[in-house]
Amino acid sequence: MSLHAADIERINFHKHGQETFSVELDQIKKSLTVKVNGEVRNTVTSPEVVDLDFKFEELLKVVKERFIKWREKKH
Repeated sequence: MSLHAADIERINFHKHGQETFSVELDQIKKSLTVKVNGEVRNTVTSPEVVDLDFKFEELLKVVKERFIKWREKKH
Protein backbone atom coordinates (compact mmCIF):
# COMPACT_ATOMS: atom_id res chain seq x y z
CA MET A 1 0.00 0.00 0.00
CA SER A 2 1.40 3.39 -0.93
CA LEU A 3 0.63 6.85 0.44
CA HIS A 4 -0.31 9.71 -1.84
CA ALA A 5 -0.10 13.46 -1.14
CA ALA A 6 -3.88 13.61 -0.65
CA ASP A 7 -3.62 10.90 2.01
CA ILE A 8 -0.94 12.79 3.92
CA GLU A 9 -2.94 16.04 3.81
CA ARG A 10 -5.95 14.19 5.22
CA ILE A 11 -4.12 12.68 8.21
CA ASN A 12 -5.03 14.30 11.53
CA PHE A 13 -1.78 14.17 13.48
CA HIS A 14 -3.55 15.58 16.57
CA LYS A 15 -5.35 12.23 16.81
CA HIS A 16 -2.15 10.26 16.10
CA GLY A 17 -3.28 9.50 12.53
CA GLN A 18 -6.38 7.62 13.66
CA GLU A 19 -9.66 7.79 11.80
CA THR A 20 -13.08 6.64 12.94
CA PHE A 21 -15.66 4.95 10.72
CA SER A 22 -19.19 4.48 12.04
CA VAL A 23 -22.57 3.33 10.81
CA GLU A 24 -25.51 4.68 12.77
CA LEU A 25 -28.99 3.17 12.67
CA ASP A 26 -31.71 5.55 13.89
CA GLN A 27 -34.94 3.60 14.29
CA ILE A 28 -36.98 6.68 15.23
CA LYS A 29 -35.93 8.78 12.20
CA LYS A 30 -35.76 5.60 10.10
CA SER A 31 -32.30 6.44 8.77
CA LEU A 32 -28.94 4.78 8.29
CA THR A 33 -25.93 7.13 8.37
CA VAL A 34 -22.27 6.51 7.50
CA LYS A 35 -19.78 8.82 9.25
CA VAL A 36 -16.01 9.19 8.91
CA ASN A 37 -14.32 11.14 11.71
CA GLY A 38 -17.74 12.42 12.79
CA GLU A 39 -18.47 13.84 9.32
CA VAL A 40 -21.61 12.50 7.66
CA ARG A 41 -20.68 10.89 4.35
CA ASN A 42 -24.01 9.32 3.40
CA THR A 43 -27.53 8.93 4.77
CA VAL A 44 -30.26 6.56 3.66
CA THR A 45 -33.85 6.86 4.84
CA SER A 46 -36.61 4.32 4.42
CA PRO A 47 -40.20 4.02 5.60
CA GLU A 48 -39.42 0.41 6.55
CA VAL A 49 -37.30 0.09 9.68
CA VAL A 50 -36.95 -3.64 8.98
CA ASP A 51 -35.30 -2.84 5.64
CA LEU A 52 -32.79 -0.50 7.34
CA ASP A 53 -32.15 -3.10 10.02
CA PHE A 54 -31.24 -5.55 7.25
CA LYS A 55 -28.98 -2.98 5.51
CA PHE A 56 -27.25 -2.24 8.84
CA GLU A 57 -26.54 -5.94 9.39
CA GLU A 58 -25.35 -6.24 5.78
CA LEU A 59 -22.87 -3.39 6.30
CA LEU A 60 -21.53 -4.99 9.47
CA LYS A 61 -21.10 -8.27 7.61
CA VAL A 62 -19.18 -6.58 4.77
CA VAL A 63 -16.86 -4.76 7.20
CA LYS A 64 -16.22 -7.95 9.17
CA GLU A 65 -15.47 -9.95 6.01
CA ARG A 66 -13.06 -7.27 4.73
CA PHE A 67 -11.18 -7.15 8.04
CA ILE A 68 -10.84 -10.93 8.07
CA LYS A 69 -9.62 -10.88 4.45
CA TRP A 70 -7.04 -8.16 5.23
CA ARG A 71 -5.75 -10.18 8.19
CA GLU A 72 -5.19 -13.32 6.15
CA LYS A 73 -1.66 -13.93 4.94
CA LYS A 74 -1.02 -13.38 1.26
CA HIS A 75 0.48 -16.42 -0.48
